[in-house]
Amino acid sequence: MKERGLRQLLEAIEPLQDVRVVSAGWPYDEFSSRVFVQHPRVDFEGIVTARRALELAANCDAVFSYYEPCNDYMINASPNKVYDAMAVGRPVLINREVRLAAWVEKAGVGYVCNYEDVACLRSIVASLMERRSSLPEFAARSRVLFLERYQWGQMEERLAGLYRDMGRADSST
Repeated sequence: MKERGLRQLLEAIEPLQDVRVVSAGWPYDEFSSRVFVQHPRVDFEGIVTARRALELAANCDAVFSYYEPCNDYMINASPNKVYDAMAVGRPVLINREVRLAAWVEKAGVGYVCNYEDVACLRSIVASLMERRSSLPEFAARSRVLFLERYQWGQMEERLAGLYRDMGRADSST
């Protein structure tokens, strides 16, 4: 959707040579279907499986995850793209207004700039090719963090604990 930073991304890549965007999913609005997926520098894969989405991400320099800070839902989003990026060892590009962005920055699993700061986004995208030599180190660190704390087994245990705690709270009232 346009509200996911697509306009900013296209503006950021416009002056950059040899930068392409790989995209998959549903084009939900007119901007995404008529402008974004039709853009000559966007390789649109259409609707893909979760496995194929991870394969695509693993072959990119970074994973884009922007949310227009227009309401609480967007600001409090916990995008799967952050965890998918960690799973395949790629940095995530996320806008600062999303609450999760502070964690992304602190954990060192991606790059952060303001939603409307196209110059900052352009600078980050331009630097990705230079950072390719350090990508194996980044990928190893990111994967370890994902496997130790954020893969389904760990999350399942955390959720089960939350439900147990909620059940105890309900029975004590």
